[in-house]
Amino acid sequence: MRVDRGLAGDPAAASHGRAGTVASIGNFDGVHRGHRRILDAVVAGAQRVGAEPAVVTFEPHPRCVLDPPHCPEAITLLDEKAELLAQAGVLRLVVLEFSVAMSRWSAAEFCARLHAALHLRALVVGEGFAFGHRRQGHVDFLRAWGAGHDVDVTVVEPLADGGGAISSSRIRGALALGDLDGAAHLLGVPYSVAGTAEPAARDGTGGGPSGQLWVPGAKALPAAGRYAAWLRVRDSWLGGVVGIGSRMRPGEPVGLAARLLEGRGESLPRTLRCIPLERLPDIAGGGEATAEAPGLDVEAMASARRVLAVRRPPAPALQPASRALPGER
Repeated sequence: MRVDRGLAGDPAAASHGRAGTVASIGNFDGVHRGHRRILDAVVAGAQRVGAEPAVVTFEPHPRCVLDPPHCPEAITLLDEKAELLAQAGVLRLVVLEFSVAMSRWSAAEFCARLHAALHLRALVVGEGFAFGHRRQGHVDFLRAWGAGHDVDVTVVEPLADGGGAISSSRIRGALALGDLDGAAHLLGVPYSVAGTAEPAARDGTGGGPSGQLWVPGAKALPAAGRYAAWLRVRDSWLGGVVGIGSRMRPGEPVGLAARLLEGRGESLPRTLRCIPLERLPDIAGGGEATAEAPGLDVEAMASARRVLAVRRPPAPALQPASRALPGER
Protein backbone atom coordinates (compact mmCIF):
# COMPACT_ATOMS: atom_id res chain seq x y z
CA MET A 1 0.00 0.00 0.00
CA ARG A 2 1.16 3.49 -0.84
CA VAL A 3 1.15 6.05 1.99
CA ASP A 4 1.09 9.81 1.30
CA ARG A 5 1.37 12.64 3.78
CA GLY A 6 -0.93 15.55 3.01
CA LEU A 7 -2.89 16.75 0.01
CA ALA A 8 -0.51 19.40 -1.33
CA GLY A 9 0.15 19.34 -5.06
CA ASP A 10 2.54 16.51 -5.83
CA PRO A 11 3.16 15.92 -9.57
CA ALA A 12 4.13 12.31 -8.93
CA ALA A 13 0.95 11.75 -6.94
CA ALA A 14 -1.14 13.35 -9.66
CA SER A 15 0.26 11.13 -12.39
CA HIS A 16 0.03 8.03 -10.19
CA GLY A 17 -3.65 8.72 -9.52
CA ARG A 18 -4.60 9.45 -13.13
CA ALA A 19 -7.18 6.60 -13.09
CA GLY A 20 -8.79 8.28 -10.11
CA THR A 21 -9.74 7.01 -6.71
CA VAL A 22 -12.73 5.74 -4.82
CA ALA A 23 -12.11 6.99 -1.30
CA SER A 24 -13.45 7.19 2.20
CA ILE A 25 -12.61 9.73 4.90
CA GLY A 26 -12.40 9.14 8.63
CA ASN A 27 -10.33 8.20 11.65
CA PHE A 28 -10.86 4.45 11.19
CA ASP A 29 -9.54 3.82 14.70
CA GLY A 30 -9.44 0.07 15.21
CA VAL A 31 -10.48 -0.66 11.60
CA HIS A 32 -13.35 -2.56 13.22
CA ARG A 33 -16.19 -4.55 11.66
CA GLY A 34 -18.25 -1.41 11.02
CA HIS A 35 -15.29 0.21 9.26
CA ARG A 36 -14.80 -2.91 7.16
CA ARG A 37 -18.31 -2.57 5.78
CA ILE A 38 -17.30 0.87 4.46
CA LEU A 39 -13.96 -0.44 3.17
CA ASP A 40 -15.67 -3.31 1.35
CA ALA A 41 -17.80 -0.71 -0.47
CA VAL A 42 -14.68 1.34 -1.31
CA VAL A 43 -12.83 -1.66 -2.74
CA ALA A 44 -15.85 -2.93 -4.67
CA GLY A 45 -16.57 0.54 -6.08
CA ALA A 46 -12.97 0.98 -7.17
CA GLN A 47 -13.00 -2.38 -8.94
CA ARG A 48 -16.17 -1.46 -10.83
CA VAL A 49 -14.71 1.73 -12.32
CA GLY A 50 -11.04 0.72 -12.55
CA ALA A 51 -9.96 3.21 -9.87
CA GLU A 52 -7.68 3.04 -6.85
CA PRO A 53 -9.26 2.26 -3.45
CA ALA A 54 -8.10 4.91 -0.98
CA VAL A 55 -8.63 6.11 2.59
CA VAL A 56 -8.01 9.60 3.95
CA THR A 57 -7.36 9.69 7.68
CA PHE A 58 -6.21 12.17 10.31
CA GLU A 59 -3.22 12.18 12.63
CA PRO A 60 -3.60 13.06 15.42
CA HIS A 61 -7.27 12.44 16.12
CA PRO A 62 -9.10 15.78 15.67
CA ARG A 63 -10.40 15.68 19.23
CA CYS A 64 -6.81 15.60 20.52
CA VAL A 65 -6.28 19.00 18.85
CA LEU A 66 -9.65 20.63 19.47
CA ASP A 67 -10.48 19.13 22.87
CA PRO A 68 -7.24 17.80 24.44
CA PRO A 69 -8.76 16.79 27.82
CA HIS A 70 -10.97 14.32 25.96
CA CYS A 71 -8.35 13.01 23.52
CA PRO A 72 -9.22 9.33 22.90
CA GLU A 73 -6.55 6.68 23.24
CA ALA A 74 -5.84 4.93 19.95
CA ILE A 75 -7.06 1.36 19.52
CA THR A 76 -4.70 1.14 16.56
CA LEU A 77 -1.63 3.30 16.17
CA LEU A 78 -0.99 4.64 12.69
CA ASP A 79 1.28 1.79 11.58
CA GLU A 80 -1.21 -0.79 12.87
CA LYS A 81 -4.06 1.03 11.12
CA ALA A 82 -2.11 1.03 7.86
CA GLU A 83 -1.56 -2.73 8.06
CA LEU A 84 -5.25 -3.44 8.68
CA LEU A 85 -6.34 -1.10 5.88
CA ALA A 86 -3.96 -2.83 3.49
CA GLN A 87 -5.37 -6.21 4.53
CA ALA A 88 -8.85 -4.87 3.71
CA GLY A 89 -7.75 -4.09 0.15
CA VAL A 90 -6.95 -0.37 0.40
CA LEU A 91 -4.11 0.54 -1.97
CA ARG A 92 -3.55 4.17 -0.97
CA LEU A 93 -3.59 5.83 2.45
CA VAL A 94 -3.49 9.62 2.74
CA VAL A 95 -2.53 10.85 6.21
CA LEU A 96 -3.53 14.44 6.99
CA GLU A 97 -1.82 16.18 9.90
CA PHE A 98 -4.83 17.62 11.68
CA SER A 99 -4.48 21.16 13.02
CA VAL A 100 -6.60 24.06 14.20
CA ALA A 101 -6.08 25.65 10.77
CA MET A 102 -7.41 22.53 9.04
CA SER A 103 -10.44 22.53 11.33
CA ARG A 104 -11.35 25.91 9.80
CA TRP A 105 -11.46 24.60 6.24
CA SER A 106 -14.97 24.84 4.88
CA ALA A 107 -16.53 21.65 3.57
CA ALA A 108 -16.28 23.04 0.04
CA GLU A 109 -12.56 23.83 0.44
CA PHE A 110 -11.89 20.38 1.88
CA CYS A 111 -13.69 18.69 -1.02
CA ALA A 112 -11.85 20.85 -3.57
CA ARG A 113 -8.46 19.92 -2.09
CA LEU A 114 -9.41 16.27 -1.90
CA HIS A 115 -10.66 16.18 -5.48
CA ALA A 116 -7.55 17.95 -6.83
CA ALA A 117 -5.16 15.58 -5.04
CA LEU A 118 -7.02 12.30 -5.54
CA HIS A 119 -9.06 12.84 -8.73
CA LEU A 120 -12.13 11.45 -6.98
CA ARG A 121 -14.43 9.12 -8.86
CA ALA A 122 -16.55 8.29 -5.82
CA LEU A 123 -16.76 8.86 -2.05
CA VAL A 124 -17.98 6.28 0.44
CA VAL A 125 -18.96 7.48 3.92
CA GLY A 126 -20.81 6.18 6.93
CA GLU A 127 -24.28 7.32 7.90
CA GLY A 128 -24.07 10.47 10.02
CA PHE A 129 -20.63 11.37 8.65
CA ALA A 130 -19.72 15.08 8.66
CA PHE A 131 -16.49 17.07 8.27
CA GLY A 132 -15.24 20.59 7.65
CA HIS A 133 -15.78 23.77 9.66
CA ARG A 134 -18.81 23.44 11.93
CA ARG A 135 -19.38 19.98 10.39
CA GLN A 136 -20.85 21.54 7.27
CA GLY A 137 -19.78 18.57 5.15
CA HIS A 138 -22.72 16.35 6.04
CA VAL A 139 -24.18 13.70 3.77
CA ASP A 140 -26.65 16.04 2.03
CA PHE A 141 -23.83 18.50 1.26
CA LEU A 142 -21.65 15.70 -0.10
CA ARG A 143 -24.40 14.43 -2.37
CA ALA A 144 -25.00 17.91 -3.78
CA TRP A 145 -21.26 18.56 -4.20
CA GLY A 146 -20.75 15.16 -5.80
CA ALA A 147 -23.56 15.75 -8.31
CA GLY A 148 -21.85 18.96 -9.40
CA HIS A 149 -18.42 17.36 -9.77
CA ASP A 150 -19.31 13.96 -11.26
CA VAL A 151 -18.38 12.21 -8.00
CA ASP A 152 -20.70 9.43 -6.88
CA VAL A 153 -21.45 9.47 -3.12
CA THR A 154 -22.40 6.24 -1.34
CA VAL A 155 -23.66 6.22 2.25
CA VAL A 156 -23.16 2.98 4.19
CA GLU A 157 -25.47 2.08 7.07
CA PRO A 158 -23.77 1.35 10.40
CA LEU A 159 -23.19 -2.25 11.41
CA ALA A 160 -24.90 -3.11 14.69
CA ASP A 161 -25.24 -6.01 17.09
CA GLY A 162 -27.25 -6.51 20.28
CA GLY A 163 -25.29 -3.73 21.98
CA GLY A 164 -25.94 -1.12 19.30
CA ALA A 165 -23.80 0.26 16.50
CA ILE A 166 -20.26 -1.09 16.42
CA SER A 167 -17.95 1.80 17.21
CA SER A 168 -14.47 2.67 18.40
CA SER A 169 -15.89 4.02 21.67
CA ARG A 170 -17.52 0.64 22.42
CA ILE A 171 -14.19 -1.10 21.85
CA ARG A 172 -12.43 1.30 24.22
CA GLY A 173 -15.15 0.57 26.77
CA ALA A 174 -14.59 -3.18 26.45
CA LEU A 175 -10.83 -2.72 26.87
CA ALA A 176 -11.36 -0.57 29.97
CA LEU A 177 -13.26 -3.49 31.52
CA GLY A 178 -10.62 -6.03 30.53
CA ASP A 179 -13.16 -7.67 28.20
CA LEU A 180 -10.84 -8.89 25.44
CA ASP A 181 -13.43 -11.24 23.94
CA GLY A 182 -15.87 -8.34 23.64
CA ALA A 183 -13.23 -6.16 22.01
CA ALA A 184 -12.32 -8.94 19.55
CA HIS A 185 -16.00 -9.42 18.66
CA LEU A 186 -16.31 -5.74 17.74
CA LEU A 187 -12.95 -5.54 15.98
CA GLY A 188 -13.38 -8.73 13.99
CA VAL A 189 -9.76 -9.64 14.83
CA PRO A 190 -8.00 -10.12 18.18
CA TYR A 191 -6.89 -6.95 19.93
CA SER A 192 -3.10 -6.75 19.94
CA VAL A 193 -0.38 -4.51 21.27
CA ALA A 194 3.19 -4.14 20.03
CA GLY A 195 6.27 -2.37 21.28
CA THR A 196 9.93 -2.62 22.13
CA ALA A 197 10.98 -5.33 24.57
CA GLU A 198 13.73 -4.99 27.18
CA PRO A 199 14.89 -8.39 28.51
CA ALA A 200 14.79 -9.02 32.26
CA ALA A 201 17.01 -11.28 34.35
CA ARG A 202 15.69 -14.71 35.35
CA ASP A 203 14.06 -14.58 38.78
CA GLY A 204 13.87 -18.25 39.70
CA THR A 205 10.10 -18.63 39.34
CA GLY A 206 10.44 -20.81 36.27
CA GLY A 207 8.96 -20.28 32.86
CA GLY A 208 10.64 -18.77 29.85
CA PRO A 209 12.34 -15.45 29.15
CA SER A 210 10.71 -12.27 30.44
CA GLY A 211 11.03 -8.54 30.01
CA GLN A 212 9.36 -5.16 29.79
CA LEU A 213 7.30 -4.38 26.69
CA TRP A 214 7.31 -0.61 26.12
CA VAL A 215 4.18 0.60 24.36
CA PRO A 216 3.57 4.13 23.01
CA GLY A 217 1.53 6.23 25.40
CA ALA A 218 -1.21 6.92 22.84
CA LYS A 219 -2.21 3.24 22.69
CA ALA A 220 -5.45 2.13 24.37
CA LEU A 221 -4.69 -0.70 26.80
CA PRO A 222 -6.87 -3.19 28.66
CA ALA A 223 -7.66 -2.71 32.34
CA ALA A 224 -4.78 -3.27 34.77
CA GLY A 225 -4.20 -6.91 35.59
CA ARG A 226 -2.53 -10.11 34.46
CA TYR A 227 -3.57 -11.71 31.19
CA ALA A 228 -2.97 -15.02 29.48
CA ALA A 229 -1.54 -14.04 26.11
CA TRP A 230 -0.04 -15.17 22.86
CA LEU A 231 3.34 -13.56 22.14
CA ARG A 232 4.87 -13.39 18.68
CA VAL A 233 8.43 -14.71 18.85
CA ARG A 234 10.14 -14.78 15.48
CA ASP A 235 7.78 -16.86 13.30
CA SER A 236 5.67 -18.46 16.05
CA TRP A 237 2.95 -17.52 18.53
CA LEU A 238 3.98 -18.75 21.98
CA GLY A 239 1.97 -18.83 25.19
CA GLY A 240 2.76 -16.33 27.91
CA VAL A 241 1.55 -13.93 30.58
CA VAL A 242 1.35 -10.15 30.33
CA GLY A 243 1.06 -7.83 33.34
CA ILE A 244 -0.52 -4.44 32.67
CA GLY A 245 -0.29 -1.73 35.32
CA SER A 246 -2.38 1.39 35.74
CA ARG A 247 -1.44 4.26 33.44
CA MET A 248 0.26 6.91 35.57
CA ARG A 249 0.47 9.86 33.15
CA PRO A 250 -1.49 10.26 29.90
CA GLY A 251 0.64 10.10 26.77
CA GLU A 252 3.74 8.56 28.36
CA PRO A 253 5.08 5.18 27.17
CA VAL A 254 3.77 2.28 29.25
CA GLY A 255 5.83 -0.70 30.36
CA LEU A 256 4.05 -4.07 30.27
CA ALA A 257 5.63 -7.08 31.94
CA ALA A 258 5.79 -10.08 29.61
CA ARG A 259 6.89 -13.68 30.20
CA LEU A 260 6.82 -16.79 28.05
CA LEU A 261 5.49 -19.93 29.70
CA GLU A 262 8.29 -22.07 28.32
CA GLY A 263 11.97 -21.42 27.73
CA ARG A 264 13.00 -20.75 24.14
CA GLY A 265 16.07 -18.74 23.26
CA GLU A 266 17.91 -16.41 25.58
CA SER A 267 15.55 -13.43 25.58
CA LEU A 268 12.43 -11.91 24.08
CA PRO A 269 12.83 -10.41 20.59
CA ARG A 270 13.51 -6.69 20.43
CA THR A 271 10.17 -5.97 18.72
CA LEU A 272 7.32 -7.88 20.28
CA ARG A 273 3.60 -8.17 19.62
CA CYS A 274 1.24 -9.79 22.07
CA ILE A 275 -2.44 -10.69 22.06
CA PRO A 276 -3.87 -10.63 25.60
CA LEU A 277 -6.76 -13.09 25.77
CA GLU A 278 -8.22 -13.40 29.24
CA ARG A 279 -7.73 -11.66 32.54
CA LEU A 280 -6.29 -13.96 35.21
CA PRO A 281 -7.32 -14.03 38.88
CA ASP A 282 -6.09 -11.16 41.01
CA ILE A 283 -2.75 -11.46 42.77
CA ALA A 284 -3.03 -13.09 46.20
CA GLY A 285 -3.58 -10.41 48.81
CA GLY A 286 -5.51 -8.14 46.44
CA GLY A 287 -2.49 -6.43 44.89
CA GLU A 288 -2.55 -5.02 41.39
CA ALA A 289 -0.17 -5.93 38.61
CA THR A 290 2.22 -3.05 37.95
CA ALA A 291 5.46 -2.55 36.07
CA GLU A 292 7.33 -2.91 39.37
CA ALA A 293 5.27 -5.89 40.63
CA PRO A 294 3.87 -7.62 37.57
CA GLY A 295 2.78 -10.77 39.37
CA LEU A 296 4.04 -13.07 36.60
CA ASP A 297 4.62 -15.85 39.10
CA VAL A 298 4.05 -19.61 39.18
CA GLU A 299 0.36 -19.14 39.99
CA ALA A 300 -0.15 -16.80 37.04
CA MET A 301 1.67 -19.15 34.66
CA ALA A 302 -0.46 -22.10 35.79
CA SER A 303 -3.65 -20.07 35.22
CA ALA A 304 -2.40 -18.98 31.81
CA ARG A 305 -1.68 -22.57 30.78
CA ARG A 306 -5.27 -23.53 31.57
CA VAL A 307 -6.57 -20.66 29.43
CA LEU A 308 -4.24 -21.26 26.49
CA ALA A 309 -4.99 -25.00 26.45
CA VAL A 310 -8.43 -24.17 25.01
CA ARG A 311 -7.59 -21.00 23.04
CA ARG A 312 -6.03 -21.50 19.62
CA PRO A 313 -3.13 -19.25 18.58
CA PRO A 314 -3.78 -16.65 15.87
CA ALA A 315 -3.42 -17.47 12.20
CA PRO A 316 0.21 -17.22 11.01
CA ALA A 317 -0.79 -14.37 8.67
CA LEU A 318 -1.16 -11.99 11.62
CA GLN A 319 2.36 -10.59 11.59
CA PRO A 320 4.06 -8.29 14.10
CA ALA A 321 3.43 -4.59 13.56
CA SER A 322 6.21 -2.80 11.75
CA ARG A 323 7.35 0.40 13.40
CA ALA A 324 7.37 2.33 10.09
CA LEU A 325 4.52 2.77 7.70
CA PRO A 326 4.77 0.40 4.72
CA GLY A 327 5.37 2.19 1.44
CA GLU A 328 5.51 5.64 3.04
CA ARG A 329 6.76 8.39 0.78
